[in-house]
Amino acid sequence: KFRQSALVRGSLRLQQIQAHNDGDANTPPFPALARRWMWPQLCVAIGVLVIVTGVGLALSSGLEAPARAQQVDHERRQADLTSALISQRLVSADQLSRLIAASLTNRENSAATSNSLPPLGLFSSVALIKDGNALVVLKGRPPRLTGIDQASIERISGGNAIFLVDHANTENRLVLLRAVPTQQSTQVELLLTELSASHLLGSAVSTNSRVCILDRSATPVLCNPGPPNSRTAARSSPSKLGTAAYPDSWRKPFIREVTRTTSPLTVDSELGVDGWSAELTEYGTAPIARLLSKLFYVLIGMVAATVAGRLTLQLTRRHANATLPVVSMRQSETKDRLNSQTGERNQRASSQNTKGKRRRENAGTRDARSSTLALLSEIDRAILSGATFERILDSVIERVSAILPGDAVAVALLDRAKPSQCEMIITRRGDKRREARIEEALDARSTAELAVNPDGAWFDCNPDDALLAPLHELGMQHCLLFPIFKEGIAAGALVIANETERSLADRDYSLARDIAHRLGVAYTSASRGQELLFHSLYDTTTELPNRKFFETRLEEEISRARRESRFLALLIVDLDNFKKINDTYGHEGGDILLEQASARVRAGLRSEDLVARVGSDEFGVLLPTLAEDTDAANVAEKLIESLSEPYTLGSQQQHLSATIGIAVFPRDGQTSRALLQSADFALHAAKKEGGAKYSAYEAQRNELAQEQVALANDLRHAITKSELKLYFQPQIDLQHGEIVGAEALVRWQHRTRGMVMPGAFINIAEQSDLIEKVGEFVRQAASAQFRAWEKDGLAPMRVSVNVSSREVQRKDFVERIENTLVSSGLRPFSLELEITESLLLENADDVLSTLKALSDRGVRIAIDDFGTGYSSMAYLKNLPFHVLKIDRSFVKDIGTSSGADSIVSAIIGVAQSLGKEIVAEGIELDAQRAFLKENGCDMGQGYLWSRPVPADEFAAFVRNWNNTARRVAAVD
Repeated sequence: KFRQSALVRGSLRLQQIQAHNDGDANTPPFPALARRWMWPQLCVAIGVLVIVTGVGLALSSGLEAPARAQQVDHERRQADLTSALISQRLVSADQLSRLIAASLTNRENSAATSNSLPPLGLFSSVALIKDGNALVVLKGRPPRLTGIDQASIERISGGNAIFLVDHANTENRLVLLRAVPTQQSTQVELLLTELSASHLLGSAVSTNSRVCILDRSATPVLCNPGPPNSRTAARSSPSKLGTAAYPDSWRKPFIREVTRTTSPLTVDSELGVDGWSAELTEYGTAPIARLLSKLFYVLIGMVAATVAGRLTLQLTRRHANATLPVVSMRQSETKDRLNSQTGERNQRASSQNTKGKRRRENAGTRDARSSTLALLSEIDRAILSGATFERILDSVIERVSAILPGDAVAVALLDRAKPSQCEMIITRRGDKRREARIEEALDARSTAELAVNPDGAWFDCNPDDALLAPLHELGMQHCLLFPIFKEGIAAGALVIANETERSLADRDYSLARDIAHRLGVAYTSASRGQELLFHSLYDTTTELPNRKFFETRLEEEISRARRESRFLALLIVDLDNFKKINDTYGHEGGDILLEQASARVRAGLRSEDLVARVGSDEFGVLLPTLAEDTDAANVAEKLIESLSEPYTLGSQQQHLSATIGIAVFPRDGQTSRALLQSADFALHAAKKEGGAKYSAYEAQRNELAQEQVALANDLRHAITKSELKLYFQPQIDLQHGEIVGAEALVRWQHRTRGMVMPGAFINIAEQSDLIEKVGEFVRQAASAQFRAWEKDGLAPMRVSVNVSSREVQRKDFVERIENTLVSSGLRPFSLELEITESLLLENADDVLSTLKALSDRGVRIAIDDFGTGYSSMAYLKNLPFHVLKIDRSFVKDIGTSSGADSIVSAIIGVAQSLGKEIVAEGIELDAQRAFLKENGCDMGQGYLWSRPVPADEFAAFVRNWNNTARRVAAVD
């Protein structure tokens, strides 16, 4: 049946061809049977096309979200790079303005011409306002001078330049204003330079983007042309440049804003651009444009499916015709057809050759563009990853010569310490990489051109120009230089050198400029990273390694010494009485002395030794190689002698001594931490012996130190575990025999050691922050107990608590006392604070103001241990105190030493002359009580009446005190 059907179709086709050849116009071109066979195939093809199109649209919708996120991240990085680029160009404009001002200042006559000035390509207009408001235009149209406030005038008068922009006009013109000194000191001229927007914003972004400079109020200053949008035109169209009509105006409804990213400008605040930023806006297709594009693709697909169906039908018919007998044709017709087919084949072959050539050319262009984008992307990733500039430069040098069209490519970097010198890396096609260091001074014009031509400039490779001489030696005659900026200052150049004078294509020119700009951003970022690394590992005052660096190196040297079985010494050097230098000369004087001291320490060590600043006035010295463990003592003696020589501070000389603690590996510690602890302990031991000496670590002395450390750790937990208790000792009125006060004394009920007296832990607490916690506990507990006694009718007139010097020196001490009074409800005159006499020698002015504030509040002040200090008598007349307490060391010798009797009598006389109350401590004998009463002492306390007892026993003591016999005994 199939063969019969094929024969029928073939017969019908032959009939149609014959009829057509005979000129029968009524015969249809296709038989009905063929039409009935074609339409089902087309329907199937269209159905398949609809299904595939639907799946494609669904997949494209699902991929939009990741693509959008990737685009936002890319725009954020692009905004940061654009901000850095604009910042560099603003600083370049300031540098060029300085050169112009210097040229105008040094001119011999009053006339100024553009020929005598540096290149003005960065500015669209330059003008000079002379005395009397005479305007001299050096380039372009004269810029307007509006919107100058008093702050701007003060900045200009101080020698700085400022950027001004007038938002009131229809066109924003960014003007850089600078004062130009004249030969007459009373006259100052003003230089107005208007920045060219094309130079400032040129090549900053792609054609699908728009960049604007915003001031601190987020108002646009300048914008580059970009695809406009009705909603953003009012937002970012400050000038004619920013509102330039898009060439294809019919596309405006199909463009919309996709992302808008802002990045702050990193420009010196003296230029008046604080808070300025760069805003990058990326444009894309609107939703309606995307829908129309998708429908367009569907339409193209349907047309392609129709064409495919038609071709399928023709192939099917050709196959069917091949099964029929060959129809005879005339020889001439056959020959003509063959010739026609041969010509068509030749024409198709020629067309295919032309298309292949174009395809190869386009492929080469795409490969070059792909390599360029890959290189720029690699630089951006290296910048964001914090790579060193050396690694970035190595990567660029290896690939840039294959991308840029020059005969040789070089990168020159100016020396940081000596800008007149530089290092150059040169790559020539087919040759190895070369490095050259230029020691002689560079040509002044070459370095100036780097600063004033941010978009590059052509130079002849003059052998007399030190910067270009290495390229001239390689046969290069014409060079294109693009500056590499570091923090806005020209720090190098990207050089494209050619053996003959020839121009560069616009695409290659833009590519080289972009690479130079990227290298500038990378150089700035890497330099900042190195500075941060330096600050993290080195001390900025002495430029010595800090404690972190020192401990790392110490650990490494300990590991090496352990492997090699040798000695290693650690010295901790402390400057004695360094605090007095800071108090006298301030921190600046202290820094100067530290610099001198660090230089002396370094001078006294070997090259393999390491010195670091490990504290405010402490240096760590590492001696990695020692023949004997006693050699460290010799080094310590030399350092003490060197550091004891006078220091020069201004016009005066100061003398300081040094104390050194020594620890030796492996004897005094097996780890860096243990060795540091041993050296610190040895240093403290030497300090206790008076300082100005060195001390080696001894394990026997460390036992006491370890005991104190353990006690300090236990004390920290004792406060939270309520192990601290208060004991009270009564104060007796010697004239009337009444209990007038109670001194609160702290005791520590240790869980394993039993009762620990204050002398064993108060000093430990004062050396740390624990004394403040202990003092707060004593005041709160004493105030609460006094209020409880008041309710029971057993309270004396006041309760006394001891206060450490560290607490009084706190700025919030008065506030802490007021909080205690408020929380406990204690009346101010019922609280008495006892301070030691030695406190009067420390920060006398601050202590005086604190005590006066407390006294004005009503709190009583008592000076404890009076007579044991050195110069406190001079402060008595100025101190707002109420009570003077005679130290027990004088009271115990009453009646046995005439000297003690005289001292006690003198102290009582001083207190009486000042109108102060006086209390004698440590009264144990009745003879002592009688002497004190006879000489006019007001109150006394001691074992004669009672030892310090807990609160309940003190209450019992008060109840029993009303016994007449005891009162009489106290008086008589």
